[in-house]
Amino acid sequence: RDSGARILGCLISQPGRAKVPLLLLINAETVDHRFLLPAGEWRVWLDTTHPRGESEWHGHGDTLFPLAAHSMVLLAAGGARIKL
Repeated sequence: RDSGARILGCLISQPGRAKVPLLLLINAETVDHRFLLPAGEWRVWLDTTHPRGESEWHGHGDTLFPLAAHSMVLLAAGGARIKL
C-alpha cells in the first residue's frame, strides 16, 4: 500500500469462470523485494530473470516470494496444467 513503491501484484481470477487463478507480480524497483503470496499453492510459469523465462519455483502462500529487481513473474495456482 506504499504509493511510492513501483511494485504491482495482480490476482487474476474471476469467481465461477477462471479455471486457474493467476498471480502477476512486477517489480520496477532497482532492488529486490519479497512479496507475500496469497494462501494456497503456487507455481511460477514465467520469470523474466531467466533468459528463457523458465523457473522451477513452487511453494505455498502466506510465504515471502523473492521478487528480483526489474522483473515480472507469472504464477499459477497449484495443480494447474498450463501450456505456454
